[in-house]
Amino acid sequence: MEEVILENGKTKVRLLPAKGGRLDQLHYGEIPLLAGAEMDIDLSGAVWWPSPQSMWQWPPPEAIDKGAYEVIEQEESQLVVQSAVSAPLGLRVRKTYELQTEEHLRIQYQAYNASQETLAFGHWEVSRHPKGGRLLSAVGEAFETSLEVKRKQSLYHKQSTENTLYEKTEGVYDFKIASTDLKLPGRTENKLFLDGKGWVAYYDRHVLLVKVIQDQSKEKIAPEQAEIEVYVSPILPMVEVEVHGNYQAVKPGNTTDFQVDWYWEILPAQEQRSTKELLPEINKILNKHEKIYKMDMGEYTLDGSTGLSANTFP
Repeated sequence: MEEVILENGKTKVRLLPAKGGRLDQLHYGEIPLLAGAEMDIDLSGAVWWPSPQSMWQWPPPEAIDKGAYEVIEQEESQLVVQSAVSAPLGLRVRKTYELQTEEHLRIQYQAYNASQETLAFGHWEVSRHPKGGRLLSAVGEAFETSLEVKRKQSLYHKQSTENTLYEKTEGVYDFKIASTDLKLPGRTENKLFLDGKGWVAYYDRHVLLVKVIQDQSKEKIAPEQAEIEVYVSPILPMVEVEVHGNYQAVKPGNTTDFQVDWYWEILPAQEQRSTKELLPEINKILNKHEKIYKMDMGEYTLDGSTGLSANTFP
């Protein structure tokens, strides 16, 4: 299968235009950040889906998830690919990957309504990572205030007491993802829903990965979804770290945009690292992102209030 490689310093990004235009693997030095070679190719790397899932049930729409994407533009550090129209949904997707530095990948998703009807949907990025790491996220009020919600939507690392689920430090929840199979109680067996604050981090093998998006209120996320979601496969060696964008009605011929910035760094080898020790590293990345965002604002076509772009593509 033909691949496209973006490289910068110690980082190598492998993209597969012919397989859903997906981000198949990201290596930082010798360390893979995504679940890849050990996975079924249909379930590897990072992909885009429309949300909510009830819009298409399962499996994901083939033209978008694993169909061939056309290469629109290719440069040393950038690739732009575009899907065919998904006949069942009437959507066409364009993905722009830009490796800005050896520790920063920007992904921009554009979804074009090629149908004759107004479509209501949101953006949904799913990235697969090896089990055994830790997921960190600031969590909104919906998770904190109700014990019932906690029991239904928490990620259980152990089944003994609720205190084993996570550590909470300065408003950030630190979930330990088991390396073995696990079963979660509640409305779903292995899915966690979080009202996030515009970022989620995954820490594994001394590598800290932080995904940054535009923060959205619960009301702006697709029904039955959440800004941050985590799925732990009961049979495969992967955990899915998922982020959602604005849910909105898109008229025929219009495009909606979603940007996800990935940042990563290797931390000094240490047998154990507490949540409190990880927070300064996460905040350093978030501060870096804020500076980059302010510098780039003049280049964005994204309307932050609606998520709709004035630009369209055929």
